[in-house]
Amino acid sequence: MAPLTLSFWQVVQAEGRYLVTGDKGFADIRRNPPGAHYGVLLVRPDRDGIGPLLELMQAVLGGYGLGTLAGCVAVATPRGLRVRRAPGQSST
Repeated sequence: MAPLTLSFWQVVQAEGRYLVTGDKGFADIRRNPPGAHYGVLLVRPDRDGIGPLLELMQAVLGGYGLGTLAGCVAVATPRGLRVRRAPGQSST
């Protein structure tokens, strides 16, 4: 990660926050494996613009609470939500 990105990630983790982002680098499970952080939700709308992003976020948050995704790496697309959990981590 670039120094600024690394600093941002360190602050997010130090504050115990769940990260919602469009940056694929944060969802790289080789660098940020599930269970090693507070959680990452990568949002990947099919179209550019705030409208498609808001629709996708409403769909995800309407169907899942961020608490159920804590410690996970999740990828949201209009086709669904993929969730990677740490080995032994419960889905509830």
